[in-house]
Amino acid sequence: TGRIKDVIILDGANVAPYELEWIAEQHVDMDGGRAGAFSVEVERREVPVLVVECKAVPEPEVIEAVRQQVNTDIAPLHDLVFVRRGTLPKTSSGKVKRGKVRELYLAGELESLWSHKTQAPA
Repeated sequence: TGRIKDVIILDGANVAPYELEWIAEQHVDMDGGRAGAFSVEVERREVPVLVVECKAVPEPEVIEAVRQQVNTDIAPLHDLVFVRRGTLPKTSSGKVKRGKVRELYLAGELESLWSHKTQAPA
């Protein structure tokens, strides 16, 4: 039931968070870290956010590859955030608690190593 609530609805289409997380895993050396994807509301629209654990901030071309693939395959990414490995709250089985990550993000309580928000469309 908790995982069903994790579904991201973008312009009427259901997107599984693991689709965004998988993209991060393909490009970023997460060194055993995890990723968490969720949506936030910006100007009455749901937009995706991707938070990725890593040892160090990836090279700019890696960051751009993640953004580009998410933008092309799924939807324009509102924010891409890199945090230190071990930062994201997890269940006892090691799964990222996406809802809790979203709460921390919205409260400004994620200690990001790097973040880049896309400006909302006018």
